[in-house]
Amino acid sequence: MPSSEQIGTHGGMQRPGFEYKVKVRLTRSKRKGQWMAHFSIGHVVRLRDGSFAVRSAEYPACEGRDLQMWPAREQFREALTERAREAIAKGDLPPLYQSLDEARASLPGHCERQIEAPDRLPKTFDYAVIVEVELGAEEAERFKTIRIGKMLPEARL
Repeated sequence: MPSSEQIGTHGGMQRPGFEYKVKVRLTRSKRKGQWMAHFSIGHVVRLRDGSFAVRSAEYPACEGRDLQMWPAREQFREALTERAREAIAKGDLPPLYQSLDEARASLPGHCERQIEAPDRLPKTFDYAVIVEVELGAEEAERFKTIRIGKMLPEARL
């Protein structure tokens, strides 16, 4: 089975002179068959009830919630994967990054802003994490075709 890196960085508001640590965690896919990893950014939010929620401004209907951060992140990843697959099947372009490097490059911008969370625990900040989305080979090829078509309208057939 292929393995992939999943990167998380503590964000909140970036402060001058503050070094952000990057944690790397290797995971193995539980799915059988060929798949291709794509990526998105989620925000881990500590809620008033003490639980964690992982949310995204790009995917407001997707959320993972648990008393621990990693299970909440996994729930978010599953919801995000399902939503991205549905969008691709409809011919829509979900906001995904095709490579880990592309996602890493956008991470500082996500760390600079907080997502709207009225249920946030007071005096806490969310932090951004890169979340892997697994697409089947056919879905990944369709995503690539849709993306090229949106970027280069004259390339449409």
